[in-house]
Amino acid sequence: MKKIISILGLLCLYVMIHGQSTAEYFWDIDPGFGQGTPLNVNIVNGEMCVDENISTVELSTGLHDLFIRFKDIDGNWSDYYRKSLMIQNDPDINPDNVVAEYFWDVDPGFGNGTVLNNLSFINDSICIDDQLSTEGLTIGVHNLFVRINNGDENWSNYLQEAVFIQAPVNSQITQAEYFWDSDPGIGNANPLSLSTIGDSICIDDNVSTEGLNPGLHTLFIRTQAGSWSNYLTQPLFIQPLQDEG
Repeated sequence: MKKIISILGLLCLYVMIHGQSTAEYFWDIDPGFGQGTPLNVNIVNGEMCVDENISTVELSTGLHDLFIRFKDIDGNWSDYYRKSLMIQNDPDINPDNVVAEYFWDVDPGFGNGTVLNNLSFINDSICIDDQLSTEGLTIGVHNLFVRINNGDENWSNYLQEAVFIQAPVNSQITQAEYFWDSDPGIGNANPLSLSTIGDSICIDDNVSTEGLNPGLHTLFIRTQAGSWSNYLTQPLFIQPLQDEG
């Protein structure tokens, strides 16, 4: 049995100013606008979000490309969102014996990674809530790998994520700023309001899209704690303002 891909929260990428929208997805080959498989779209805080399961039962095992796009009330389609996914047969999982491990950069071999202890099961999904050690890593970009053993010595393919390791700072985050598409220079972007919750610094502010043309844009956010951090990026599709009249 092939896996069912849950895209709960996967797509909250497209800014919606007014009006409703529809969405569709397809695998590998574009069947044409409106010919894909429909998706449910929810509006959450002004964003269009896809919250649905996508079946892979018709796909062969191996690497496939998933495409998702939106259509506004005027019939205009957005650019598609693309994600490459490895499809594999879904072995039975024994929750009592499931093991997860992670490693950095170089594969030490199955079962020789660092064990992840805090596993939980929600429906058919395995959730990991654990802290990962970066001890011994040099400053710069590293690749994090995570994989799961189903309890019967069958290991999954690994999940890979590029992570930038920074030198620890002793000072607290004092300010944050954002900009669209082009960097105006450190300290010259739009300021963001900060709030403190426990030991965490949270950004609680609105990001203006004023002056942006409809289409795909990239939002950048960075913080300052003594020195400025690298920025966090998020692609967003800006749609034209709809006439409420």
